[in-house]
Amino acid sequence: MMTTSSADNTAAHAAHGAPPKRLLRNYLLNPRFQLKYTGMICGVALVLSTTLGAIVFRNANAARMQAENAVSQAERAFRESKTSAEVLHTNTMMNAADNPELIAQINRDLRRAESELTAKLAEARHSREEIERGYARTRVTLIVGVGLMTFLLGLLGIVITHKLVGPVFKLKRLLRTVGKGNLDIRERLRKGDELEDLFDVFLEMVQSLRKSQSDEIAQLDAAIADARAGNAPASSIEKLEALRARMQSALDQPTR
Repeated sequence: MMTTSSADNTAAHAAHGAPPKRLLRNYLLNPRFQLKYTGMICGVALVLSTTLGAIVFRNANAARMQAENAVSQAERAFRESKTSAEVLHTNTMMNAADNPELIAQINRDLRRAESELTAKLAEARHSREEIERGYARTRVTLIVGVGLMTFLLGLLGIVITHKLVGPVFKLKRLLRTVGKGNLDIRERLRKGDELEDLFDVFLEMVQSLRKSQSDEIAQLDAAIADARAGNAPASSIEKLEALRARMQSALDQPTR
C-alpha cells in the first residue's frame, strides 16, 4: 500500500488540481500483484536466456575441444617427426659418412621440416589460447548480460504494472471519497496511465451526481424561500439551511 508520506504528496498535488509526482517509492503500490507478474516476466526471460546460453556454451565448448584436439595432433606429429628425424640423421651419419654434401642437405631438410612443424604447433597453440579467451569472454558476457537483462526487465515490469495498479489504487480511494459524500473530484490520471476509459466513466458518474445534488439544492432553496414566506418555524428553516450547507459542502470541498 502507499505510505502516509506518499498519500500526503498525492493529496497535496490533487488539492492544487495537478497530477501527483511519480516518486520512486510510489511505484510499488500493490507489491503482491506487481512483484508476482514482474517475477513471471523475469522467469520467462531467465528460461529463454538459459536455453540460449546453453546452446552458445555447447558450441563454444565444441570449438574448445576441436582446438585441443588440433594441438594434441600437432604435438604428436611434432614428436613423431622429431623421432623420425633423429633416426634418419643417425642412419645418414652411419651410411654416408664419406658424403658431407648429402649429410648437409639432409640436415637442412630436417631443420626445415622441424621449423614448419614448430610453426604449425605454435599456430595451433595460439588458436587454442584465442578460443579459450573467447570462451571466457562469452561466459562473462552471458552472465553479466542475463543479470542486467533480468534487472532491467524487473524494473520495466514494475513500471508497467504501476501504470495499471496506480489508476486502480486512485479509483478505489476516490470511490471511498465519493461514498463519504464529497463530490468535488479534481484529481486526474497521470500521463501514460492505463484505464483511462474507466476513469472517464467514473468522472461522468461524479458529474452526474454533482448535477443531481445541485438540482436538489435548488429545490431546497425554493423550499426554504417558501418556508420563510409562509412564516414557518425558525427551527424548521434552520434545519433546512443546515441540510443545504452540508449538501453544498459536498460540492465545494476539494478531494483530499
